Amino acid sequence: MRIFNDALVGLVPIADRARMPWREPDSYDDWDTISCALFQSLIVGSIRNCVEVGRNPNIPQYDKRVHSYAGLDYVYCSLDSTFAPFIVFETIGEPFDTCLVARVDQQMAVTGVQKIPFRSVEFGLMLHTLPTPIRNLTVQL
Repeated sequence: MRIFNDALVGLVPIADRARMPWREPDSYDDWDTISCALFQSLIVGSIRNCVEVGRNPNIPQYDKRVHSYAGLDYVYCSLDSTFAPFIVFETIGEPFDTCLVARVDQQMAVTGVQKIPFRSVEFGLMLHTLPTPIRNLTVQL
């Protein structure tokens, strides 16, 4: 996730030169296409090739709001000893310095969202078929 974040930050000057808005709520459709492609390639593609996963994960698209995470796999941010589903990086001060995460109830229904500083979270993977989170992944190339 940190590499993905670095990639987004690295593209900001290029987007600015192209006059492509990247900051919410003004981000342009082309920026959404680019950020989703990076997420699919860097994150979902890596997860697909992990020893611990061994299958194609059912992870929501980057910046996709869902009503429930029941039956879904997701990248999480550690938050208050919980594992909040990651939705999107947002900008408060510096580009993409904030994680927007979903708050969920016991049934995995989304009850709200929360913004947390990117630098203060740890990321991992929650598979709906496993009772515990995966904190470290071994990617096979």
